[in-house]
Amino acid sequence: MKIDDSKTRLMQVAAFLIKNHSYQFVSVQQTEHEIWLGNKDNADYPVIRLTSQQSSALYFDRNRVLQVHSAICHVFKREARLLQICISDEIGFEADDEISIAVMQRDQSYGFAIQDVFPGIQRSLTPFDNPQLEYAMILKELELNQKSKSNHKKRLFASKWPVASLAVMGICILVFAACHLLNQFHEDQISCAIALGAYYKAFVVLNHDYWRLLTAGFVHVDVLHLVMNMLALYNMGRFCEEVFGPKKMLTILLTSIVSGSMLMHLTSRNTVGLGLSAGIYGLTGAFLIYAWSKGFFRNKSFQYQISNILFINLMMNFMPGVAASAHIGGLLCGALWGLVFCDLKIEQLQRHAIVCLLALALFSGYKAYQEKEVDPVYPSTDMMTAEIYKSMGLDGYAENLLANTFRYYLEIEGERQ
Repeated sequence: MKIDDSKTRLMQVAAFLIKNHSYQFVSVQQTEHEIWLGNKDNADYPVIRLTSQQSSALYFDRNRVLQVHSAICHVFKREARLLQICISDEIGFEADDEISIAVMQRDQSYGFAIQDVFPGIQRSLTPFDNPQLEYAMILKELELNQKSKSNHKKRLFASKWPVASLAVMGICILVFAACHLLNQFHEDQISCAIALGAYYKAFVVLNHDYWRLLTAGFVHVDVLHLVMNMLALYNMGRFCEEVFGPKKMLTILLTSIVSGSMLMHLTSRNTVGLGLSAGIYGLTGAFLIYAWSKGFFRNKSFQYQISNILFINLMMNFMPGVAASAHIGGLLCGALWGLVFCDLKIEQLQRHAIVCLLALALFSGYKAYQEKEVDPVYPSTDMMTAEIYKSMGLDGYAENLLANTFRYYLEIEGERQ
């Protein structure tokens, strides 16, 4: 088969749509100057016809083109408008009542706003010296891309054990057991939780225990709370590990815990915060971005399932003792990471997400450092927690803790007098 410039340009655009928007070649009885592509998951344009002819040539071939489009839509069980992309040197285009037509060149396009639907598509038309060689290289690239997708699917099905999620679950269970073991000796569950790393605003502000913004996520004192979070982590964590990989999944989880704790620190009074919920909300935020990037929301079954999940999570925010601000902080952080990690093919959006993450970290860190007030105060809790630290052999830390907290209590007592 002789490969000329026009065939190669068609293949360049086809390769872009296949690699970046999950289209596939559709085998139909076609002419040498056209390529048909299909993607049944694309709600707006499941069928695309690429042609090297000018848009005016459609007048002579319109009935056949519409019949092919109708047949593909019937197989896909979808009704949608045909998108025809003419890759030619014509200036302007001829519109059609039933077909969306775009004329695309390297430096400009006419008609249908193809760049709005498929950002970056025009850059797929790159210059080449040898059309035969360029065509062969594109076919080889598509073959490797298909093998990569197949291997990825195999890895997803092969990876039965979400190692990172299970490791986090193990840590949470061990801390839960340690908390109840301590409680057998000290009979103050809250102080035991604080001693094992729960968020406690007084210690963060007065003793600069900023590490509690992270460790709070691994502390649970209630069995039901632990079980619910572990089930949620196993399901959402397993999915995020498969999609993003263990390292990125842990990045989302841990930073979302900190983000949630930070927002709680800035919006709540002196309180104790614990549990993995902020991190799980972060994974949920990243998952929602991934689902959006893959077009899952167009699926009615998925819409029903995700609406139930979101409704349950929303109702949890109104339960007694639940820090809704921590959930919001975790969800926001996870969504930003989703924009960074998902293959959106929109570099500007990803850069903005990175900037937002950095700005969020710097702003919240600065505001947390500026936070100086603790209200109300709980001296008995502070003393009990210090005693637990002493029983663990951390006498120096316990004495420093008491010195800092009671210095503050003397200051506010003096101000009241």
